[in-house]
Amino acid sequence: MGLFSRKKKVRRDILTPEELAELELLKQQEGVKIYDPTKNKNELSLKVSEAYTDDIGQKIARIDSDSMNIIGVVDGDVIEIIGKRRTIAKCLPRYSLDEEDGIIRIDGMDRNNSDTSTGDIVMIRKIIVYEA
Repeated sequence: MGLFSRKKKVRRDILTPEELAELELLKQQEGVKIYDPTKNKNELSLKVSEAYTDDIGQKIARIDSDSMNIIGVVDGDVIEIIGKRRTIAKCLPRYSLDEEDGIIRIDGMDRNNSDTSTGDIVMIRKIIVYEA
């Protein structure tokens, strides 16, 4: 049957051209789902950095305002942080003194929950949270 089995989700961005050609055939024949991260505009990849001292233990993720606009969040919205595992945090803007772009500031608890370290790349996206 080849590299791909039926009803398996496959990430398009990690495949070789030969694998992509085989996948396209299977997609037409058997309906294999393809996850293409370039199609979802509400996701963003950022580099993990240390949290501010005041944010430690508060489940707060700080990103720059341009990144907030790209994924469509406002102050206080909940985002999902996807590393090797997933976690959620409240999204707030970074302080104006912080000049570095393309980073997300999360504390050690959130880095542990997402199984990432400082310097790793994570994917973030807005999620909808309903009250219990």
